[in-house]
Amino acid sequence: MTRINQIARTGICCLLLIIASGCAAIGARTNYGPGRPYAGVRDDAPLPGPSSEADIPGLQPLNLIDLPLSFVVDTLLLPFDLTGAK
Repeated sequence: MTRINQIARTGICCLLLIIASGCAAIGARTNYGPGRPYAGVRDDAPLPGPSSEADIPGLQPLNLIDLPLSFVVDTLLLPFDLTGAK
């Protein structure tokens, strides 16, 4: 593999990780709105194994990758969730 290909693959992997990071946290706030602390972690946590509730069951192992990233995003957005709580 050439050096340019290696750099391109690394860049693409990093970009995908940044784009996908905390997607459950963002999706939960889109669906439920503010006021539900750690909504992304709650959405990711019950789905690490096969479940009939998943939209795409084959992608469920990615929840294990998204879980810590959602935790970080949820922690950063915690003040907004607490002020938006009813």
